[in-house]
Amino acid sequence: MLINKKYFKEMSLPKKIKYLLSYYGLAAVGVAALVFIIVYLVKPVFENYKYNAYCLILNDTWNEDLAAHIKKEFPKYLNNDKYLFNVSNDYPFFYLEEEGINWPEDGTNFKLLTCVKTHNCDVMISDYNTMLWTIHQEFIYPIDEILPGELLEKLKPYFVYANFKGNSDGKVYGLNISETEVYKKYSRNYKNAVLLIPNATKRPKVAVEFIKYIYASQ
Repeated sequence: MLINKKYFKEMSLPKKIKYLLSYYGLAAVGVAALVFIIVYLVKPVFENYKYNAYCLILNDTWNEDLAAHIKKEFPKYLNNDKYLFNVSNDYPFFYLEEEGINWPEDGTNFKLLTCVKTHNCDVMISDYNTMLWTIHQEFIYPIDEILPGELLEKLKPYFVYANFKGNSDGKVYGLNISETEVYKKYSRNYKNAVLLIPNATKRPKVAVEFIKYIYASQ
């Protein structure tokens, strides 16, 4: 039954919630869930259309220092202060023991799939076990398919191969950036950082320039 507005205003917050749920039922819960999905998961992805390029930092949730540093310094490296480079790090994973790799949480999986559909991922930073998931899902390019020969030769000491339960296909899937000046000052959740190139990118030249930026001081 609908109650007097004045009485409703005087109710405590728990009583208001209880009343709304009893009056509107599951419809209110459904609407609230829909709003959450739109605001938390979908809206940030579509906002990224205004950016020139996009970097995902996987499994290093809330490392705002690293995200802010890259977002600020990469355009400087390009000598283009109008270059908008979005860096997002809200992609948590958990360790899946039976597979021996990290696995994305439900929200992470949804957002990554949306980024793939909209091509809003040009480079990625992750730890080794999370990299194994990206390979398992055929989410990234082998590095030697993207980088020019001269740069590839220079970066040989940083090659990262995938090893699934003792088996390796010999392909170079990532670059070890753990000791680079860009990364080591801002590392938080892991030290074995790997740089990856997602196969959803439509801007491979951005990936090449980003790699040059990461290793500029090496």
